[in-house]
Amino acid sequence: MCRSSELSRNPARTGAAIFLIVGLAYAAVAGPRVLGPSKNNHFAYLARSHLAGTTRLVDPRPHGNDWARVLTLSLEDGRTLSGTYWKTRGPNTFKTLDGRFVEVDPRRIRTRAEAWYVTFPPMPAWMMMPGVIVWGLGFNDVLFTLLFSALNAALLWWLLLLARRRGLFDRTDPELLALVALFSFGTVNFFSSVRGEVWYTAHVVGLTWTILYLMAVLRRRPAWAGFFLGAAFLSRTPLLFMGLIYPAWVWHRDGGWAGIRRAWREALWHGIPLAALLAVAMALNHARFGSPFDFGHQYLEIAWRRRMEQHGLFSLEYLSRNLSAMLTLLPRFTAEAPFVRISPHGMALWLTTPVLFLLVRASWTDPFVRRLWWLGVLPVAAWALLYQNSGFVQFGYRFSLDFTVLLILLLAASNARLGRAFAVLLLLSIAVNLFGAITFGRFHQFYPGGGFFFFVT
Repeated sequence: MCRSSELSRNPARTGAAIFLIVGLAYAAVAGPRVLGPSKNNHFAYLARSHLAGTTRLVDPRPHGNDWARVLTLSLEDGRTLSGTYWKTRGPNTFKTLDGRFVEVDPRRIRTRAEAWYVTFPPMPAWMMMPGVIVWGLGFNDVLFTLLFSALNAALLWWLLLLARRRGLFDRTDPELLALVALFSFGTVNFFSSVRGEVWYTAHVVGLTWTILYLMAVLRRRPAWAGFFLGAAFLSRTPLLFMGLIYPAWVWHRDGGWAGIRRAWREALWHGIPLAALLAVAMALNHARFGSPFDFGHQYLEIAWRRRMEQHGLFSLEYLSRNLSAMLTLLPRFTAEAPFVRISPHGMALWLTTPVLFLLVRASWTDPFVRRLWWLGVLPVAAWALLYQNSGFVQFGYRFSLDFTVLLILLLAASNARLGRAFAVLLLLSIAVNLFGAITFGRFHQFYPGGGFFFFVT
């Protein structure tokens, strides 16, 4: 039996209150940041480009990381090459958009031209377009990110209520509110929500579409689920790999393979909007980089470009480093001010959110919930663990945001008691992430430069 109260009997009012409280708390921590755009407002630049009918930057590129450059060389022999220099193969080796490696004599180059691109998936930029039309590059991405993150807290409340109505768990309203507080203030979502910037905005918007996708799954709305999953992919590409959750829910509700076979119309309605959004992404990739499957990260002008040239975007070569960032990376405590120093690669997930310790000994009776581990959490996490970037620079392992909502659902549906131990771990989680939200990007003495994982004295 659902243990509801006035809070869940008026879910819209409670959701609005959550939005207001979380939004005001985020604004207080963001402080002066909330008054203007961040220094890494890439999505505003991307929105301006798409509004101008092109995929390349139409405004001068500002200083900062994660801008992609494609060079076009006109040679004396009449050839025109577009691509980038591949320095690990030699200073004059040029990789073309179609994947060929060409040795280019610099003395035979007649003209050079360059085009700059934003390689991040475009959904957040599309959502910013109305504001960019009004304010241009002065659009306030900090406020945009903050408001959507506050909305995510309200959406999570409604998702938890819906999951309870579907019989996935039987938690009280105060317990569900505690899980919303955990998500909002006790995870790396906190520091990611109060600063804007392209990397964190993508996470926050991806969370919005993820929660909407899961709500559509539980409501059995195939077309909406397909659209929301596609929108999540166009915010954060790894989110596509939770796409098996919808058929798992059909299997769960309709009795296995027989139910799946009967649901072919549902599968069609689910697939059409998803396929349409995937086609849009592929068309944009082809227009920019000559391949429907290339988002263009290999053209980023960044310091760690060499490792991508050597090992690719995804490789087992990156696994040990990324596992360390997720599970073992600790700060260094000293007897001298500032007493704690945090690696640019962040801190281990269990340290930023110690509530997750409760999942170690938890169990689940509902088979659909158990499947969330290997249909949602593990596929999404695996892509992050094999990716060339650990999330650097960060307070905690920010790539965990791609599956944090699933971890909240798993905790809600588990046999873990949300009692005194949970309350202590929740307060500790909030304290750690409040420190991160306040200090990250502001108090640089806590975050020394460099790319270290382990300190040496």
